[in-house]
Formats: sequence, C-alpha cells, structure tokens
Amino acid sequence: MRKDDLLRETFFSRVKLIFYAGASLPQPLKDELEQTAVETCGERIAIVSSFGSTETAPFALCPVKTSPHSGYVGLPAPGVKLKLVPVAEKFETRWKGPNLTPGYWKRRSLTAEAFDGDGYYRMNDALAFLDSNHPE
Repeated sequence: MRKDDLLRETFFSRVKLIFYAGASLPQPLKDELEQTAVETCGERIAIVSSFGSTETAPFALCPVKTSPHSGYVGLPAPGVKLKLVPVAEKFETRWKGPNLTPGYWKRRSLTAEAFDGDGYYRMNDALAFLDSNHPE
C-alpha cells in the first residue's frame, strides 16, 4: 500500500474497521496499518480480533475496546464462561456457553475427551495476560 497511492486511498476511503482472526497479526504490521490509515485519511481505523473456534460458533472472547497491542482478544462474550487452567506461563482456555457445541456428531468418545469434569469445552489453546500483574 505504501507504493500504490490509488490502492491505499481507495482502501482507506471506505474501511471503518479491520478485523482479523485465525492467527495473531504481527505488531509491526498492525502499527504500519494504523500509521498508514492516519497518513491517508487523517484518523485511526479500529483494528480488532477475537478468539474462538468452530466449536465456539464463531468466537468466545471479543474486545470491548481497541488496544495498541496486537493479539488483544478481550473478554468473554455475553453468556460465555471462561475457565483458565495454568499451563507453564500461560493459561489453557476452557469454555461454557450457549454458543458452544454440545459435542461431536456420533463421536461420544471424542466428545467426552473434549469436555472436562465441570462440562467446560477444552479448546487446547492458551492465552497470556497483557500484564500478569494486572489480569483485570
């Protein structure tokens, strides 16, 4: 975009929000997008993500505000309960909520493995707090 004025101006003339998911956006790329937006249209464009899986239809965590940090996924969506299980320096995510699958079609053993004893879905993914001294 830096080298193509028409592409950059066309892109930023209509975009109001940039959403990404599936993998974290590298911080330098997020910073570059933000800077290019400001230079092109005179304002920052919200760049946000969420966190979830097919089984959490489509997400379980969603930001309630923008953040300067790439990979910020926010708080549980309304009705979703999050259980964080310590694993090394991160936390395994486990979920309950109306958006979660009740299990896998005709796969009772797979369903049993996917949920813990409290009925939380084991996503087998981990998160870390932006600031471990202030998890709120």
